[in-house]
Amino acid sequence: MDIEIFGIQGHTYDLWAEDTMGVITSLNNISQGNYLLGPLNTNTSIAVVVEDELQPYDCYHGIGIEQPRCVFCSEIELSIITNYCVDGAQSLKINLDADTSTIIDLYTTIEGVNTFNNVGSGDYTFNNIPSGEEFLVIAEDTSKPYDCNRIIYVEGLQCNGDSTETVIQTLEYFIDTDPGYGSGSTIPTPQVIT
Repeated sequence: MDIEIFGIQGHTYDLWAEDTMGVITSLNNISQGNYLLGPLNTNTSIAVVVEDELQPYDCYHGIGIEQPRCVFCSEIELSIITNYCVDGAQSLKINLDADTSTIIDLYTTIEGVNTFNNVGSGDYTFNNIPSGEEFLVIAEDTSKPYDCNRIIYVEGLQCNGDSTETVIQTLEYFIDTDPGYGSGSTIPTPQVIT
């Protein structure tokens, strides 16, 4: 399986594939570029994971892939509209763009922050995010929860007092995979906006 990683310059990554029995194959301390993972087991579900060594728990993503059948999933696009401070807390307004038939759960990795379940395309705002908190925004296709996650990594703003400021600091990870079957499908998943 060919994997292309679009990462951050100067960051290194660990990339591996695993099934229910454990890790099948792995590559460590790699940077941006194209990599070949294999050999992979056939007719089993395989997770492909990339992990940023500088942010090992924030910036990894698994793709559920059944071999040798290609996985086709709805494309989900997330983009930041504004990231701003109000009364010492952070708010994040994002735009979600997906296929009309796709039903999405949209949430962050911060406990207690509002979530959006069973939604479609539109603008959504997460409120009362603690100042300086690093977190992920996850859009999950409810029909394919492991195939179609789209994650934006957001570095928290430092909100001081009651000042209102608009600052956009985002990272977005994409893993594009082409299992090499059929006409060469791609599965869009994590990456980094600057």
